[in-house]
Amino acid sequence: MLPRLLLAVFFGTIILNIAIFSYDVLLIHNPPSGTLVTATCMLIAAGYALGALKRSILWKIMTSGPAVFLAIAGSWWLHLQTSDVTLLSPFFYYGYNWPWLQTLLVIILMTVPMATLCNLVSLVPRESE
Repeated sequence: MLPRLLLAVFFGTIILNIAIFSYDVLLIHNPPSGTLVTATCMLIAAGYALGALKRSILWKIMTSGPAVFLAIAGSWWLHLQTSDVTLLSPFFYYGYNWPWLQTLLVIILMTVPMATLCNLVSLVPRESE
């Protein structure tokens, strides 16, 4: 079980990293710097991989939701804590003058659909009858 979990986290991190890198380069025109995006991708992939260990949809949502929230909020917080904000690129950019409550509300509004909708689809192949 552990090798399968590690493999899922590894490939999930790579795929999500490619997606965020493409988004940053093609749409924002700001290539990410530092390892913060990769660490965020790894935490999100780990949340989904741990959620996939059980069949319960509620378990999957309750496992991946906090992981996604902590990863996105943590990357923004760490980005703001660096003395040079170009040193560590966050997963997503928010307004630098936004109050924390507004930032957290936007992150929650992104996290809930990500945690629920992504767990409603099963990628496991059906067994033949």
